[in-house]
Amino acid sequence: MIKIMKRLLNILILSILTTSCATLFNQPHTSVTVHTTTEPSTIIHRYDTVNTVNYMAHFGVERKKDPLPLVVITDSLTKSVEIQAKNSGMYNANILLFPYYIFPSVLGFVIDWRNPKRYTYPRHVYINSADTISRYYRYYARADYKGRWNLHLSIPAVNYFLMMPENENAMTHTRYWGLTVGIDYYHSKDQFVNLGISRIANISILKPMHSDEKRITSKYVSISNNHRLGRQFTVGYGLSYARNSRNFNPLSYRVDYIDNLPLPGERKRGWKGHNAFGFIFPAYIQTGEYFNIGLIYRPTFYRPKLSNKFANEHSISLDLAWKIRLNR
Repeated sequence: MIKIMKRLLNILILSILTTSCATLFNQPHTSVTVHTTTEPSTIIHRYDTVNTVNYMAHFGVERKKDPLPLVVITDSLTKSVEIQAKNSGMYNANILLFPYYIFPSVLGFVIDWRNPKRYTYPRHVYINSADTISRYYRYYARADYKGRWNLHLSIPAVNYFLMMPENENAMTHTRYWGLTVGIDYYHSKDQFVNLGISRIANISILKPMHSDEKRITSKYVSISNNHRLGRQFTVGYGLSYARNSRNFNPLSYRVDYIDNLPLPGERKRGWKGHNAFGFIFPAYIQTGEYFNIGLIYRPTFYRPKLSNKFANEHSISLDLAWKIRLNR
C-alpha cells in the first residue's frame, strides 16, 4: 500500500510539473526572421513594414493556428507568401512521458489543445525575392557550406544492441538514452567530416530496470565523411572504435553452495567488456533550423584483445540531433 501511495504521489507531482507544457512555458508571441536570398526587399506583415538589413527582417508575431501572411516587395516584383503554423516544441514535449506516465501526458495534450500558445512559426524563413512563385524555405538557402563549423549534440533516444560476449550466448536488447558530442566541418560545399564521442545504453532515466534485466553500454569515438543531399538529407560513412560492456544486476544472481564453496560456473559479478573496431553509417533528415532526426548503424567486427577476434556485433540508434553553427 505504501508503494502504491508513493507511486500515486509521484504521478501527481509529475502531472503538476509537466502537463500542459505549451500553456505553462510558451509566451503569447514569438519571433520570426525573414531572409531574402537575392536582393534587398521590403517585407510587410499586417501593419508592420520592415526593410531588410543584410537581407534580413525581424518580426514579433502572435502565436496562432492561422498562416502568417507576408508581402515581399522588390524593385521589380511584389508577391504574397503565407507561412504555415506548426505545433511548438513545448506542445510536443507532452509526449515524452507517455511510455511511463500516461495520465500526465494525455492531460497535457488536452489542456494545450485549444490554446493558441501551442502553435509557433519557423524561427527563420528563407524567401527567394526574385522568384515569382509564392513559396518559402525553412532551411538555409545557399548550397555552398564550405568552411562551416557545427557543434553536434544528440540524444540516441532508442538503441538496439547485438553483442557477442566470448564464451557466452549472444545478447540482444532494445532500450533508451545516450549522449553524443561532436564537431562537423564542411571541407567542401556539400560534404563535411564529423568527429564524435558517444555513449549509448539500454537504460532509462525515467523508469527503473527490473532486477534481472541485462545492462549493456557502448562508449565509442567515430569519424565519418558525410554528404548533404539537397536541403534536408545527409548520409555518411566512417570508422568507429568502441568499448562494449555488459552486466547483470547483482540481485538477479543465484549462488548455490556445496561444502561452503560456490558451484562451478557461477557468473562473476561486475562489468565485463571488450574493445572493438568497426564502421559507422549515419543518415539524417533536417526537420528544423537546428534539429535533425537520424538513424545510425554501427557494426563492429574486430576485437583485438579477445581470443575470438572477429565477431559481428552492431548497434542501431534512433538519434535526435541538434547542429548549432559555430562560425558565421
